[in-house]
Amino acid sequence: MIVPFFMLIFVEFGKMKDIGSGAFENCTALSSVKIADHGKKSLKVYGSAFKNCTSLKKIVLPAKTNFYEEYDLPKSCRVIRR
Repeated sequence: MIVPFFMLIFVEFGKMKDIGSGAFENCTALSSVKIADHGKKSLKVYGSAFKNCTSLKKIVLPAKTNFYEEYDLPKSCRVIRR
C-alpha cells in the first residue's frame, strides 16, 4: 500500500546528511520526526523543510544539527537535540 505523502504522521530516519528545503512542506498530518545521531558529522536542515506542518509537535534531532536559511516550525513544536 502506498501512503500519500501528505498523510504521513510519523517519520524516523537513520543517519542522514541533510533535510532539503521543502522536504516535508505541507505534510499537515505529520506530528513527530526522529532522526538518529550519526557521529561526527552534523545534520543540515534547510529552510522550509517543515513549512505548513501544522500538526508537528516534536522533532528529535542529533546534537550536531545546523539550520540554514529561515525555517518554519509551528509554535507548539518542541525541538529536542540528542
